[in-house]
Amino acid sequence: MACRLEEIPQPHDYAEYRILDQSILVVRTADGIKAYRNACLHRGRLLRETNGKGAKNLRCAFHGWSWNLDGSLKEIPCEWDFPSVSAADSSLPEALVDTWHGFVFINPDRDAAPLSEHLAGLDEHFAKYPFEQRVKVAHVEKIMRVNWKACQEAFME
Repeated sequence: MACRLEEIPQPHDYAEYRILDQSILVVRTADGIKAYRNACLHRGRLLRETNGKGAKNLRCAFHGWSWNLDGSLKEIPCEWDFPSVSAADSSLPEALVDTWHGFVFINPDRDAAPLSEHLAGLDEHFAKYPFEQRVKVAHVEKIMRVNWKACQEAFME
């Protein structure tokens, strides 16, 4: 799960999802929700470092390359310096995106089975719990330099 739908309620809103050394941008576009590797294809710099609203594009702060919210290459400053770069081959790498009861799930593996197959049966199991009517009221995040199991068990109480 990368975020909740209410975190990206309008087109042009985005949320950064980090897991280990990966960063994925979840972006609401006019056509739905997309997810991309959060890295400039030129130098690998993060395109966005926080969640945000109203993005017009995804621009790298290093050299200024930018992509449209649909992942297509928008602009390369000094384009003549990059004759081998083709706009058709320079879209941001996309991850699979699906939703379930207000939760947004991503999967970087484009060949993965659909989320509905993985969650088969959960609708009936959680019928009494209307997750789509729930909202996140607090978000706490901290990087802990410990074994994840020790950390998880410490906060299970």
